[in-house]
Amino acid sequence: MTIIVGFEQLTIHSTIGLYPEEKILGNTFLIDIQVALDIEDNVIISNIDQTIDYSRLVSISKEVFAKGGDLIETSAQQIIQLINEAFPHSKGVNLRIAKMRPATLPLLQNTLVQIETGYFEQSIK
Repeated sequence: MTIIVGFEQLTIHSTIGLYPEEKILGNTFLIDIQVALDIEDNVIISNIDQTIDYSRLVSISKEVFAKGGDLIETSAQQIIQLINEAFPHSKGVNLRIAKMRPATLPLLQNTLVQIETGYFEQSIK
């Protein structure tokens, strides 16, 4: 059996962006994370060590975004790397990061990066 654990719409303000105004003013980002976990059908999850700790996913996201940077893609890859290190029993990550109302592209509602690994790459769309 596969269990999907995660969260939607973690809101973080960060200076991630290529342009000088983004480095000064920052941007607001929405982060969605799903992590796949395989467990045997007869196992009842009764301990946090058997699953994915939501609060650790939030901490990882905050840690990466606190560093700033130029590209959302880089931050997304760093988040996935840290998730894989923290939860080696995970079977894949689906990460979506949206930059809300980017100052440098005022006609857009948001821009986004989505990365799917493992289980999520195999999913039929």
